[in-house]
Amino acid sequence: MGPLGWSQYAGPADLQSGRFGIPVPSAPPGGPETIAEADLVLVPAVAVDRRGNRLGRGGGYYDRSLSLARPDARLLALVDSENVLDAVPTEDHDRPVDGVITEDGLLDFGTWHSAE
Repeated sequence: MGPLGWSQYAGPADLQSGRFGIPVPSAPPGGPETIAEADLVLVPAVAVDRRGNRLGRGGGYYDRSLSLARPDARLLALVDSENVLDAVPTEDHDRPVDGVITEDGLLDFGTWHSAE
């Protein structure tokens, strides 16, 4: 399977039950190229290391999708604080995230540079 389709998040009231009961925006997703419009992308992860390398679930869907994001888009992973590790395995196609959001707050890796 290729890159993911994307929808704009308009708030909790706009969510509906999607596949496997996971809440999703009510608007139909745009194509994979829609990610290039985003200033901020929240990315799920199994674990993230302190250099911003993200470990997913092995399917590569997010890796293929993140390659379409603008270079100045801010990428933040969502993980539990226990899953911020010293190192995770990486591959050449992986795009690091700029920080992680945990239950303890934001851990910023200082890698993000805006286009301004």
